[in-house]
Amino acid sequence: CDDDLDGDGVDNDTDNCPNNGNASQADKDNDGIGNKCDDDLDGDGVDNAIDNCPNKKNASQADKDGDGIGNKCDPD
Repeated sequence: CDDDLDGDGVDNDTDNCPNNGNASQADKDNDGIGNKCDDDLDGDGVDNAIDNCPNKKNASQADKDGDGIGNKCDPD
């Protein structure tokens, strides 16, 4: 039995991302799922793959200038 499947130094039973190395146990949105495994890093309910602002909450996906970058992340 491997107590640390991903080899990051954190035992599986306390690892917030047991199948992907995440030694720091970083969890940006504090949902108990490590950043390396989290499909919604900012916790706004929009999957990172389609989120126009994956690092800041922008559930409405507002994009005033239509450039594909959400208003919360867009510098212009």
